[in-house]
Amino acid sequence: RVNAYRWVKTDISNLTETNENGEINVNEELARQGMAKVVIYPKHAKLIYQDELLATETLAKKEKLGVWER
Repeated sequence: RVNAYRWVKTDISNLTETNENGEINVNEELARQGMAKVVIYPKHAKLIYQDELLATETLAKKEKLGVWER
């Protein structure tokens, strides 16, 4: 099984929203900056943060960030 989510404690408030422990979801931040593509495998159950990941990827695409700059 793949460990799909990473959380990192940060005090930088301009990044993605933090949880109650002041941590950011690294996967979501990478997608937000266009540094990662979100891949959803159709035969698997819906991911816990699937909606958030897809939404941040969509914003990165619209803003032509990172891998979406072309």
